Amino acid sequence: MTVSKQFKYHFLRLCIVVCGVLLAAPSFAQRITDPGHTLDAVWKQIKEGSEPVSIVHLGDSHVQAGFFSQPLRRTLEQKCDLSGYGWVGGHRLYGSNQVGELKFLATPRRWATERLTQVAGCSTPGPGGLVFKPGNAHHLLSIETQDGSLFNRVLVYRTADTAPMQDYDKAILRGSCRVNDIVVDTLELRKPSSSITLQGNGRNAKYFGWQLMNTEQKLLFHAIGLNGARLDHYAVSQYTDALQALRPRLIIVSLGSNDAYTYKWETAEVEWRVRSLIHLLRESCPDAKLLLTTPPPAYIRKAYTVRRNRKRVKQYHLYPNENTRKMAELIMRIAGKEHCAAFNLYGVLGGIEVLPAMKKSGEISADGIHYTHQGYARHGKLLATALLKSMNSEIKTKSSPMLFTSSHLDR
Repeated sequence: MTVSKQFKYHFLRLCIVVCGVLLAAPSFAQRITDPGHTLDAVWKQIKEGSEPVSIVHLGDSHVQAGFFSQPLRRTLEQKCDLSGYGWVGGHRLYGSNQVGELKFLATPRRWATERLTQVAGCSTPGPGGLVFKPGNAHHLLSIETQDGSLFNRVLVYRTADTAPMQDYDKAILRGSCRVNDIVVDTLELRKPSSSITLQGNGRNAKYFGWQLMNTEQKLLFHAIGLNGARLDHYAVSQYTDALQALRPRLIIVSLGSNDAYTYKWETAEVEWRVRSLIHLLRESCPDAKLLLTTPPPAYIRKAYTVRRNRKRVKQYHLYPNENTRKMAELIMRIAGKEHCAAFNLYGVLGGIEVLPAMKKSGEISADGIHYTHQGYARHGKLLATALLKSMNSEIKTKSSPMLFTSSHLDR
């Protein structure tokens, strides 16, 4: 073989190897990073089904609207006996967006709220990060699931000086318990239903949220999100203590997008926010394992001035937000040091280099910051796929049959 032919031969082999690595990389990249196998105990408990397992997905607008969290919910419904709908945030009650699979009717139509994301904050937040104040002495709340899911138990989260809500036609108040400053009432339905109408009394009544359950199943999934939420909004002891009321065994933290949208990035400040939230969650919910996800790549809008007809006109242009890369690297580094499981969504998507392609495909909205329904749904499927792989990895290690396949995401 001549030198020229040898060169071509070895070059071709090198190309084949490189292509193989590139093609194989995504499947490895989509895995959850968990060197300490911290999540194995959660997957084992789900598999055994000896007691209910509560999973909380904590995030911002993409979780509040349900676009990111719904693929996770559907996956758990299909293979893990999901116990009803889970946490009901009630964002429609104050005029904000809400998961489309829930329908709300209330009297009065709009309820006042205090939220963690407000400037004044929320002195007594519930598990959802807010408190509802109907304002009327007599008030009604009707909740209906639009996807056909049934429930036979409703939990009402309220303050101690608020009277229990009732549904005299469908449910019986079985009892109440207290978790810190939160009273949890248990309403048992006479038969499974997709709707309930709750009656409340007291002009000063305050509610933290509601939970829809099916007691025949053993897995609870709670999607908790607030528009505009940053890491520091949740990193307060009053909130993490309130989260105890859901008894989480796994907390998925999908935050950082709003922290990264800044023109003055300070690594030390952002690192403090991440570590503070981790430490507070562990202190308040010691039985919970943590899974951190990195935010997706995004644009940032910057203003510039141009002269037009002898006047200065301010215009805006979208630039790739380098802070999303910094945030992803920071979260992955801190997760390693704090022994948390992590999922690098930023890396799986391809980073800021692929933003033009995602914008062209319709995955990013016109503002360049938020994603479309299609984009968030893709993020949820990627995280769900990674969770399935993590579950299966633990199961295979124990020489047990596979429980999940990625095909469940396509149904």
